[in-house]
Amino acid sequence: MGGHGPRRRHRDRKTGLPVAPPPTDVKPDQLVKPPHVAGDPIASKTWDHVVAILAERGDLRPAFSVAVALLATEYSRHVQAATLARQTPLIQDNRGIRSNPLNAVAAAAGRAAADLAKELALTPSSLARVDLPPPPAAFEDPLDEFLGPPDDLTAKRRLAQRLLK
Repeated sequence: MGGHGPRRRHRDRKTGLPVAPPPTDVKPDQLVKPPHVAGDPIASKTWDHVVAILAERGDLRPAFSVAVALLATEYSRHVQAATLARQTPLIQDNRGIRSNPLNAVAAAAGRAAADLAKELALTPSSLARVDLPPPPAAFEDPLDEFLGPPDDLTAKRRLAQRLLK
């Protein structure tokens, strides 16, 4: 059917809760912008923007350079095709009047760019799956100060709670 199998996440050994991978120390200038991206103004700006986002949240990795380059070129292709298609939304040829084929190119490039953005966790929903909040702090029961540590005190707790009601 497709897909790449279950997404593996780092898990805390004690709690078993998913945790985000540790941040990286890769700086944006350590990634080399490919020539085909540097030569395209839209793709170049997209590269700079995505690399800055990934570096700011500590998730910039050298292996991401290919995915960022693909995202930048697909986004550039989407913008350029949509701009040209907007100038002539309908075309007339020997088959009659029909939609400009550049609309399909823009839509396909937009879908590819959106998929790549999800892979890099650049959308709110994909970011929520990767950067999980830290586990909640342990519940502090005011009775702990009175009864001591909560190791074997269930009977004492029940009695104290009944008395407080």
